[in-house]
Amino acid sequence: MYLSNGPIDQGYLKRAALWVATVFAVVILTMSAADAHIAHDTPRCSTSNLDEQSGHDRVERYIRCMAKSFQLNPGEAIAVAECESHLDPQAYNKPYAGVYQHDEKLWPRRARKFGFSGHSPFDPIANIVVTLRAVMGGGWGPWGCA
Repeated sequence: MYLSNGPIDQGYLKRAALWVATVFAVVILTMSAADAHIAHDTPRCSTSNLDEQSGHDRVERYIRCMAKSFQLNPGEAIAVAECESHLDPQAYNKPYAGVYQHDEKLWPRRARKFGFSGHSPFDPIANIVVTLRAVMGGGWGPWGCA
């Protein structure tokens, strides 16, 4: 292959293509890993039997574990949830829903931002993780019980 500046080293082209493919793969894998980390709880926090019908003790244990893993104050996280919903994943005070009483209009955007697109605010795992991620970035300000 020739350009106006002379021949192109085929070995150089292969190395350059391999380098570009490697960088691209690392970027894609890193983005996927980051999204997975946002969307799912840490392995230390058990989600067994945690669903919309979960009792307050299970919800409290999950909040405590997740708050610790996000380096937030577990007592404060539990107190806010207790005030907002009495730790009830099914709590609904129109238009607020779930453990941390997210506004139904704002929930889809918040859920998508933190890796829970399509999840209901009544999903306690999604509600808790989205809330704690939001608090990490901006504090408890939006929650009236904080």
